[in-house]
Amino acid sequence: MISLAENTSKDRSSLPAFVARNLSHVAAAGEDKTAKKRLAKLLTLVTYLVRFQLLGNRFKHTAETLKNEFGIPLPLGVHMLQVFADGSETSYSRPQLVKDRLLLVLAVTSLMACDFDLEIDDLALDLKMHTEKLGSYYKEVGVQVKKTTKKVKTESGGAVTVNNYRCTLSLPLTFPKKSRGPGGSR
Repeated sequence: MISLAENTSKDRSSLPAFVARNLSHVAAAGEDKTAKKRLAKLLTLVTYLVRFQLLGNRFKHTAETLKNEFGIPLPLGVHMLQVFADGSETSYSRPQLVKDRLLLVLAVTSLMACDFDLEIDDLALDLKMHTEKLGSYYKEVGVQVKKTTKKVKTESGGAVTVNNYRCTLSLPLTFPKKSRGPGGSR
């Protein structure tokens, strides 16, 4: 991943659009090798999570086939099958609860890779989801999702409105205070 970020002439077509777009963060880390490694690992994990999400509701894969077909390392493939799928050794299904878990992990991982401020339009395209629905997963982890509208000129001279969704997580996190029940005197 680091070599892809530093060498723009390499083919990035196998990567999800979100990852290809954010490879510049790895190159921008400069000489800080630990920051580069951290970002590269996070973007690699985002790539694996996107590929795993696109498998469908029912699939017949083992950790070995995940490694051969998608490049997911064997230990990570075993872990992903245990956490993000229900089933036995070769036949798996993904109920809605498990899909939601994967999308929440993907939301947190992508936020960490982009310093808690990102646009989710490319990620929604990669996942073949509506951007509003993906935004709901980001809201669930405490992110503020803002919809912005831009007018873009077309080649024919017209203008098209484009919606972008920007997600920001303000740190430090603030949580609501615990309710002590209904008010009133006793």
